[in-house]
Formats: sequence, structure tokens, C-alpha cells
Amino acid sequence: MYIPEPYRIKKEAELLGFINKWDFADLITVNNGKLMSNKIPLFVDTENRVLYGHLGRTNEQLELLETEMIC
Repeated sequence: MYIPEPYRIKKEAELLGFINKWDFADLITVNNGKLMSNKIPLFVDTENRVLYGHLGRTNEQLELLETEMIC
């Protein structure tokens, strides 16, 4: 995703602070013209530099990601 220079976060500590403060994201996908959006909680593993999120097992969007996009 293109981020204009004035809005680009360059310091990792600042970025991690932002994620810890706003610890959710909107996950948006489109399937057959149908827009799907879910707010997902986020957790940052700073030691391994990994960002984790969560969708419930019965979530239709998760099923789409597992069957159509990831595999």
C-alpha cells in the first residue's frame, strides 16, 4: 500500500506504540462482488517481529481466506 511521505512512520518504536494503542484492524476482502469486513484484534510479538490477528472459527470471512486465498 502506498503511504505518502508525511504519514509514513519510520521509527519502529513509534509504529509499535501505534499498534499497541490501536490494537485492532479492519480486514476487508471481496468475493464474487460481495464486500466482507471484520474488525480483528491484533497482538504484536516484538521479539519475533510478528503481528497476529484473530477471526472466530465460524466466521465466513475466515472460511473464504482458508479455502480461496491462502491455500
